[in-house]
Amino acid sequence: MHLIATGHVIRPWITIFTDIRSTKVMSFIVREADPNTTVVKKCLRLGIEKYGVPNEIYADNGKDYTAKELSEKYPLLVMSVLGIGKITVTPYHGQAKPVGKIFQDT
Repeated sequence: MHLIATGHVIRPWITIFTDIRSTKVMSFIVREADPNTTVVKKCLRLGIEKYGVPNEIYADNGKDYTAKELSEKYPLLVMSVLGIGKITVTPYHGQAKPVGKIFQDT
């Protein structure tokens, strides 16, 4: 929890894209509101603008990552247009989420 200047407590959310091999953070967005597909797409865009288009992404099974807009199955949407493949983690298997390794030592 974090106390901000207005005096109310918030629980910040982070949306993050990392390079799995190097664990380098490619982009991230921290915000007070719950994550959603729009934030995921914005975070992906920030990473692409700085580092280029990835071959594929490894995504969580949350509704913000499984939405139609992030599916490679729809020919006119971002994943298909950019040729980005998508792998989804095993449901209910926390160890399958490589991004967690970034926060283990903090």
